[in-house]
Amino acid sequence: MQQFEFPKANQAIIQRLSWSRRIAILNGDHTAKQQVHHDVDTIYLRQSDENLKSLLIDNPQLFVEKKVIVRWQDYQQLNDDLQEKVFAIHLNSQQLVDLAESVPQNNELPLSLQNKNLIGACHNENEIECANLIACDAIFISPVQATPTHPEQSGLGWESFSKLTAMAEMPVYALGGVGRDDLDVAKAHGAYGVAGIRDFLRKSH
Repeated sequence: MQQFEFPKANQAIIQRLSWSRRIAILNGDHTAKQQVHHDVDTIYLRQSDENLKSLLIDNPQLFVEKKVIVRWQDYQQLNDDLQEKVFAIHLNSQQLVDLAESVPQNNELPLSLQNKNLIGACHNENEIECANLIACDAIFISPVQATPTHPEQSGLGWESFSKLTAMAEMPVYALGGVGRDDLDVAKAHGAYGVAGIRDFLRKSH
């Protein structure tokens, strides 16, 4: 579709179509692409720098079968060929705040973030405003529910989540205590998609 000229009003719609409804998050102990459920075609890799480079170099087919998201600090360590294949760069909440302060002064994003999809991590109104300011292409809003890995953090709940999504000027992914089958519930509360770890990966046998 992108080879044709579209009115500017339609550009946001075209951009949104490139984002999947489900995103699987893979930590350092998740390295096999076959662990991801078949209905999930986008993965966010949170491996350490060296593990990430090895994973991407050793599994070139990963870029063919999945859309790959990596952290900004990891993206900057990749060679040009791997950077070209990355679908999106993840920005944590502190990076969002810092960029929102610096971009108006510099009039542009840092070079490494230009011409790439950006997805930010948001937990409150201020961080969403920062994501809006730097024109992120998508954001995670979390935690929707309490999770086993962070039981000390109470979830936002769907009502508060819905209020936050209304502030966002880009597709929103519900994250935190959310499963693949929660997509309809998430969409009913303003989300575009869902993301997570455990329920998005197949159990090893």
